[in-house]
Amino acid sequence: FNRPGLNISQLITRNDFESAIKTEVEDSHICINESLVAAGLKATDIDKVILTGGSSQVPLFHQMLTEMFSSDR
Repeated sequence: FNRPGLNISQLITRNDFESAIKTEVEDSHICINESLVAAGLKATDIDKVILTGGSSQVPLFHQMLTEMFSSDR
């Protein structure tokens, strides 16, 4: 949070951050599954997932996608 005359900085642990975003990651998982169903596809039909934007840098989100689309499933 940064406004002229006001600077707030707070360090949090990775565990705290992942706990805070867990619901959003789970919601993303549901949305991806619903999209696959609507398209008549399975995760195994997807050859490559290309990540863009800020979420692509979030390890928990990356882990969820890796587990979802891993060829080792």
